[in-house]
Amino acid sequence: MGCADPVSDGVVQTCDARQLEEGEVRARRIPCGDELIDDGNGRRSDWLLENARLRVVVRDGGNAQTRLDVGGGTIVDVARWGESDAMEEIVPWVGPDWLVNVDIEARNDEAEASLHVTGWDAHGSEATVVYRLAADADELELEGIDGFTLVAPAGTDLVGDIVELSEQLLLGSDGVADDRGGWIDMVDVSVLTVGRRAELADWQWPDAESISGSVTPAASGWIEVLQGGEPAFRWPISRGEFSGTAPPGSTLVAHVPGYLASEATPAETDTEIDLGEGGFARVRVQTPDGIPLAARFSWGDDTWTVPPGGALLSTGPGSAAATVSAGPASSMWSTEALTIEGTVDVDVLLSRSEAPVMLADVAVVGWPDSTERRPAQELAEELAADGVGFAVLLADDAVARATIEGRVAETLFVRGGSRAGGPHGSPLAWPWSRSSNRAAYGAAPWAGLDATGLLAWMDDAGDRRTVVDATWIAAAGAPITWNPHPTAVRLASLDELPSYTALLDRWLDPVLVGPLTWIEGLDEDTSYSRVDVESMLLAGRTVATTGPVLELRVDGQGPGATIKPGARPMLHLEVHAPAWIEVEGAAIVSTGGEVLETFTLGPGSGRRLSVSRPLADTPWVMAVCWGPGGTASETWAATGPIWLGSP
Repeated sequence: MGCADPVSDGVVQTCDARQLEEGEVRARRIPCGDELIDDGNGRRSDWLLENARLRVVVRDGGNAQTRLDVGGGTIVDVARWGESDAMEEIVPWVGPDWLVNVDIEARNDEAEASLHVTGWDAHGSEATVVYRLAADADELELEGIDGFTLVAPAGTDLVGDIVELSEQLLLGSDGVADDRGGWIDMVDVSVLTVGRRAELADWQWPDAESISGSVTPAASGWIEVLQGGEPAFRWPISRGEFSGTAPPGSTLVAHVPGYLASEATPAETDTEIDLGEGGFARVRVQTPDGIPLAARFSWGDDTWTVPPGGALLSTGPGSAAATVSAGPASSMWSTEALTIEGTVDVDVLLSRSEAPVMLADVAVVGWPDSTERRPAQELAEELAADGVGFAVLLADDAVARATIEGRVAETLFVRGGSRAGGPHGSPLAWPWSRSSNRAAYGAAPWAGLDATGLLAWMDDAGDRRTVVDATWIAAAGAPITWNPHPTAVRLASLDELPSYTALLDRWLDPVLVGPLTWIEGLDEDTSYSRVDVESMLLAGRTVATTGPVLELRVDGQGPGATIKPGARPMLHLEVHAPAWIEVEGAAIVSTGGEVLETFTLGPGSGRRLSVSRPLADTPWVMAVCWGPGGTASETWAATGPIWLGSP
């Protein structure tokens, strides 16, 4: 592909996608797609710094890729020649944060090339950061920064201060890592590099010595290299054999799934490590009718997901308390002590609620949120094990990736969304497509928008479903001024219920959702599409919940319905919850939040309450329930309204 673009000094660059010779180095604006790094985030008009070994792409000055509030000049791709990029973005800090209003200048000398990024820091002072690459170097020098934040790809592991972007590609620096759970901060850093495992070991330890050995049993796992007793690096174990390098004075620990970690042993060649007896649990979970269930198996401090049909779990040997759960629609199995030596069978029967409902979670934090980097597939397996059938993955001030596959995709519908930060609560929306050309993948630019303006931006002219919280409602002012209206209101607790009932009293009918949400009218014996499920949710056939199921009917109609009652409409209420969910009370609520009647519930399992009553004249009615602590309880549920008239 031939093309030409001007750089900042006015010199026109033509496409030159060849690998540089040893001793060559250059910095320039990228003139064509052929010069981009494979699988990278770079674009034409970004900046390229490269020699014969290393290639670095710096985002042009407009905006960062993963942040709304800072400028470009961030590092979006780093790779060895001939390799693909595997990271999202490195955002440096100058003081507490990165720069805004950024300009970039390329400088080239025979021995080195550099990109000079100039902008304004968080204190309003001009600052310049330099990315410098020597002609014969395999590391990038970082001048003028106090550290950086790495937005790592989903599935990234951190071993000591080494970032494993993939099983083969690693990122190293001279900094100290601080893991946020999603993003990784590096402090006191002045250089970084990427490479394969052996390349990173050679770069990190020029004086390293060879290690090798065998592990019994002959399985796969990792040899962890410890310096001063702390993890610093690791090498793979393949069929019981390992080899690599380690610095003088370090020790090795073997980790193989299903076995206890070995004792630390000196880092030497021809090392023999015996891990002893292993421990494995073959877990199968089903209903009394023989229907296989996805579930969680917890043993000691660890938890595993179990797919329908069961799984052989590598637990390691020992004895600890164990539980098996499959979400709030199921009973729970537990034992105070489960001993696992060799392979043990754990066959569990869990009963399921009779209520025809599907569990939804419309606010699942996913990658690339700053607190989460587990892949969407792993999150989906956990959601399925918790009984969830519909989920929205989202990231704060970013757009979550929500692609799943395999068997779990047959039982769980997943959508990708975004949640806005800022002072107006935490509004969220879906579906949302990611855009690499826009700041934070195209998340809502909330700065400068009021609450209603933010909602209108997120609504995207009606193409997205929007969900707001009590904080947004308080910030948005009179509902008569809202345009558009939110699709749904998400309650965090029953204490927030008045903010929702006040909308009902104004004849607004947003769908009610909660930390979890039951969608009515969906039974396990019928196949549904994602469109079917979303349609029922959007129709208001919901129960906001932390677990309990409420079934509310007026003349046979449920939440979301508008009915023309007879002279004496009949209300019917049921409360369903397994024995491990404590529910102590329930109530019928109507206009102004007035409690029409309360009910006391005792311990039990399954259907905990079933009552029928004639209903007095009222515009709308809903039901709530709670656990220990009354309406401040962590256990609660609230149905959407049933309308008995229209404005």
